[in-house]
Amino acid sequence: MKKTLAIVLLLLLVPAFIQANHTTDQEEIMKIILDDLEGNYLKGDISGNQRIYEKFMGLDVLEGIGYNIKENLGMTETDRRTQEDDNYNQMNFYGYDKDENQLTIILSSYFDEEIDKGETYLYINFANQEQFLKINGIIDDIDNIYNDYNVNAEITTNIIGSIDGSIDFDRYQDRINESIEGINGNILGTYEDDNLISYNIYTNWIDNFMTIEKDKMNLNIALRYNESDDATLIFIGTPIITGGY
Repeated sequence: MKKTLAIVLLLLLVPAFIQANHTTDQEEIMKIILDDLEGNYLKGDISGNQRIYEKFMGLDVLEGIGYNIKENLGMTETDRRTQEDDNYNQMNFYGYDKDENQLTIILSSYFDEEIDKGETYLYINFANQEQFLKINGIIDDIDNIYNDYNVNAEITTNIIGSIDGSIDFDRYQDRINESIEGINGNILGTYEDDNLISYNIYTNWIDNFMTIEKDKMNLNIALRYNESDDATLIFIGTPIITGGY
């Protein structure tokens, strides 16, 4: 591909204007879109992110917090990585939950000397290459963890599918538009190049939303041709696609 749009949205950097409410039907809506586009499911993930403390913490404290979260989520740890600097500490835990979902827990803490203030963030990610059969249970588990710290999690859900070969993006737009209309969606904006098309959407079928320049957005759809695999990848995220596409 000649031109790649690398949108890497680390949840630690996503502003806290994502409304915490969620609908129990958002996975079904995403599956409807994937089916409308005749895509094959590849993998999905659910993430939570939020500041849990307004102070800077050492690795020993982060380790203790991580241990409690692992216990609450029934995590079997397979790897751990740490980073320690003068004003920044991070501890990453990797493993699986009881349902064999890949589970990542990241605790990041930093101190801003200019304003004499520290903050600590918690990021949780569940990922699986099988269909999520217990998505609502996962969201509830994430909510419960953040509720222990008296904060509401910013939750995002993403799925990736594929279509064999390259598609005619111009002709395929009609199918995408029909799918968006079918969920009562309103297209807020699009991005296009030779191998990519991306839609920002709002639908009242999904409660969760974020605000961009006063517009509510809660659904993001992107299609990109991957030349090395000779496949067109479909990315669907609520309220936004996180990661790269």
